[in-house]
Amino acid sequence: METPEQILAYSALSKTARTRSGVCLHCNCNDFYLVPGTDKAICCACGLEGTISVADGAVEITYPEDQLHRVHDVLSGKELHGKDIAENEGRLAQMKKTDAYKARVAHYRDAIAPTAPSRA
Repeated sequence: METPEQILAYSALSKTARTRSGVCLHCNCNDFYLVPGTDKAICCACGLEGTISVADGAVEITYPEDQLHRVHDVLSGKELHGKDIAENEGRLAQMKKTDAYKARVAHYRDAIAPTAPSRA
């Protein structure tokens, strides 16, 4: 596992992004999931979570430094991301066993007819 100093040093490789607004300070990506009803922004590339604001017409995203261990491209973040995936896949497998899930799938199967191009 990386030390906090190693993670901060790795993140420092993206310092040029600090002068550009609206990009992730870790990976330079500008693709974020904005959590509805909050000021929370999650980078879609590395998973870094921060807050979004607009200052002087520029989008700014700030991150607490204690979140850097969670980014998906460092070993500690890969481990956490893998655990999240396993947990959510387990939840999905359990949900697929419920009658409510089966009814919802049946509803969509009945409501949406498959289409295929004509073979004439």
